[in-house]
Amino acid sequence: MFAHVVTAQAQAEGLDSLLHFTREHLSGVRRQPGFRGFYLLSDPASGKLMTISLWETLEHQQALTAQLGGQTAAPATALTAIQSNAYEVTLSA
Repeated sequence: MFAHVVTAQAQAEGLDSLLHFTREHLSGVRRQPGFRGFYLLSDPASGKLMTISLWETLEHQQALTAQLGGQTAAPATALTAIQSNAYEVTLSA
């Protein structure tokens, strides 16, 4: 299994915007081949955010990234300092 991890900093209304954006688009992501789960982690006090999407294979995760053309939710959500990484899940409980 592979995880696509995105970290970002939310500006004033960034968290609310991200929640709205995610709710609108998550159903489409859920239908993608290899999708295994999604988490949105936030610290409202600091504005720090992290999303983790889980994929059966790295190819499944990369296919969605290619389909999106490298687009992020940044313009729609007022996020900054966006970093995106892929990791292999080596242990889960």
